[in-house]
Amino acid sequence: MKTLLIPASKSLTITNKFPWKNFNIDRIKVGYDGNYLYYSYLFFNLSSLPRNIVIYNSKLILYKLDKFYNDKHSKFLISPLKEDFNKYTTYYNPPAYYRHKRIPFYPITSKIAISTDITPIVCDWIINRKNNKGIILYNKSDYITASFTSSKTPYDYLVPLLKINYDIYPIYKHSNSTIKKVKVTGTVAPNSIYYIIINIEITRAGTGKKDNYYVSDEYDNSSNKFSLNINKAYSIPIFPKIKAGDIKKVNLFGSYKGPISIS
Repeated sequence: MKTLLIPASKSLTITNKFPWKNFNIDRIKVGYDGNYLYYSYLFFNLSSLPRNIVIYNSKLILYKLDKFYNDKHSKFLISPLKEDFNKYTTYYNPPAYYRHKRIPFYPITSKIAISTDITPIVCDWIINRKNNKGIILYNKSDYITASFTSSKTPYDYLVPLLKINYDIYPIYKHSNSTIKKVKVTGTVAPNSIYYIIINIEITRAGTGKKDNYYVSDEYDNSSNKFSLNINKAYSIPIFPKIKAGDIKKVNLFGSYKGPISIS
């Protein structure tokens, strides 16, 4: 298994306290202080990643600038962006994001750094590199804020990181891989967009080690007043290949809910 650390190449904070400007400085701020909202954006350049990879997991690593901790209940959220952010982004013209694709994180539980698994988001970026517009960090409800170092920090070792554990799988000639097919059936409601994440969990015989493999998709029925029938098969590479005694489990996440089968 290979590991790649990708530093954030862009970052930005916007707030309704100064709705006509943004903050592109050495820190980002997230949350709601009771008067003002703070949203922050991060972008990671994935061009260094080969396309023929299988991702085991991917974690967002953020370094804290706040001293408070030991609060396990204050939840912040991460969502992938639909649009790019840039130096002209303000509270008045924020980039759209996928509101139904939300991953929680709890920064007040740690003193120094937090690590949050965002594998489903990164898998979607790997499948379609054009989907990588970055992420938004936010918390609209709790009366709490959190600050982290940004891509502008003068300390290289404190830049926000994307840690990706992966392997390369040239499937067409790799003898140590298995291709499992997952079939998804069901119905997408009229005028709806459903997001799906398929996860195959392999529990390895003997060691009990759990390996996870993902694929994601989006069912866009937003412009149709009729239901959309889904009958779709996905090929998911398993590397290393499945052996006798390995236990297979398939999970379905996201806003789409329907029957799934694996073969």
